[in-house]
Formats: sequence, structure tokens, C-alpha cells
Amino acid sequence: MGNVEEAAPLIEDAAKTNPHNAEAYYYLGLVRDDRGDTPGATEAFLRSRDLDLELSAPAWALSRDTFEQTVRKVVEALDDKLRRHLRLTELYTSDLPGVEVVVDGVDPRALLMLDGVGTAGPDAVPTARVFVYQRNVERVAGAVDLVEAELKAALEREIRLTFIEPEAARPPQSLN
Repeated sequence: MGNVEEAAPLIEDAAKTNPHNAEAYYYLGLVRDDRGDTPGATEAFLRSRDLDLELSAPAWALSRDTFEQTVRKVVEALDDKLRRHLRLTELYTSDLPGVEVVVDGVDPRALLMLDGVGTAGPDAVPTARVFVYQRNVERVAGAVDLVEAELKAALEREIRLTFIEPEAARPPQSLN
């Protein structure tokens, strides 16, 4: 509810009492991050990630190949104005974000990440590689028939935040 000071001792106690509770460590990471304790937050997020990996995938979880096909299907169905920002030859899937990106500040429960943002020339459209995290998508979706909708919403949100909104906020260039 936004009251970090009140929640912090409860979350810290939950993590100590339940050392195998991924949720407790995830929220401990959020509390520590809010307090500016980056090393402590990173430690808690990595612990949460490790515990999430220990959990079994849901019985309805997609196979790795089916998940990859689903990601491609959703990307291909995106509006052209959004899809043009993705490097379609660089779509990657994994269970969870890697340790190295969590240490760099990526949320261990992120559904996806756009990375390597750049352009091929001054007039080129900026593009990015796409990393999609199957366990996180399935956790948020909660059911096999909701996976595509969750992927679509996450992709649209990230593309808009990374490319569309910054582009709209830029002042027009002078014709001089």
C-alpha cells in the first residue's frame, strides 16, 4: 500500500522466518531498493530468483518450443508501428532473467527486457533485442489461455515506454 516503513519489519521477519519463500525475498528486495540499499536489494532479488528457479513450473506450463512459437506469434501480430522497433531475428527466451542482468538492476520478475537499443544510421528506426522470461510470464498469466494476452500487453507496454513515449516527448528538430 506504499507504506514501506510499516511493511519493512514484517517483510524482513518473513524472510528470516521463511528462508525458502521467494515472495518474501522479492519484497525484501523491493524494500531495500526503496531505502537505497542497492547491494542488499540485489542480494534479496538474487535469492528470490534462485528460489523461483527451485519451484516447479505449473502443470499447464508450455513446453520451451511452444513458448518460443507463442512469443513469435504474438510479436508478428503486433501493430507495425510497434513491431518495427524489434529486431525480429533477435528474439530470445529463457526461464528467468540471468544473474548478470539482475545485478545490473533488472527486476528478477520482469516479463521481458528490451536490450541493445540502437539504430543503424541517423535516419534509421531505433530497435532492440527482445528477451522474454517464460516463468515470469506464466506466473503473471496464471493460465495457459492467458499467456498470449499477457505477452502482448507486456510487449506493447515496453515498446511504448522505450521508443514511442520518448520519441513523442522530443522537441521537433529545426529545419535550419
